[in-house]
Amino acid sequence: MTQRRLTARGRVGRTVRGRAPAPEGAAAARRAREQRRQEARALAAAHDVFARQGFEGATLTEIARVARTSVKRLNDLFTSKERIFAAVLVDFVEALEDQIRRAVARARGARERLEAIVWRRARSAGERRVFTRLLLEESAAVGPDVRRVFARIAARTRSVFMEGVRSRELRAELGPELQAALFEAAARLFLLDRVLGREEDPVEEDAIAFVSLMLDGLATTRGKRRRRRS
Repeated sequence: MTQRRLTARGRVGRTVRGRAPAPEGAAAARRAREQRRQEARALAAAHDVFARQGFEGATLTEIARVARTSVKRLNDLFTSKERIFAAVLVDFVEALEDQIRRAVARARGARERLEAIVWRRARSAGERRVFTRLLLEESAAVGPDVRRVFARIAARTRSVFMEGVRSRELRAELGPELQAALFEAAARLFLLDRVLGREEDPVEEDAIAFVSLMLDGLATTRGKRRRRRS
């Protein structure tokens, strides 16, 4: 009887030990969850502070105040103001890239895809003007990690041109690579002038008009006739 009880207790002990983590493992898991929670709260606070004050104007003291933590804890989590700013920008650009990816997937044809790309970028620029200006003007505050993520947006535009030329929807005289580079350069100027250079919210019709001008040419029909006559 005693032996059976001991055996049963042993089985129960083994079962419980097999299902529950060791005390050290449970504590480590709690610490990891708490760190992730603190990082998320700090990033949200930093996003708000940087969006309002820019990189130069923002301070770790203000970010810590908004995050309800200490400057020391911020440094423990991210090591510097530059690192936390890079994390904020990466989150911003990755969110924009995801919006563009989903919009392009719904669009039909190269023209609609380019319109979707420019409009998503314009809308994002209107919502986060400080971040967009730093990215477009290639500020020194924007580190290489952020630049690599941001370059994926230009790569998506390039792939649209390559597919459009291959399907003969877009003209092929200059080749897709050069056309995509010219389009990206013009898109940056469009965002700086027509979106960031104005106080009001961007308008989708402006983005569509920009794409039409880039794809169809800037000259009017009358201007084209004059050139043919000369």
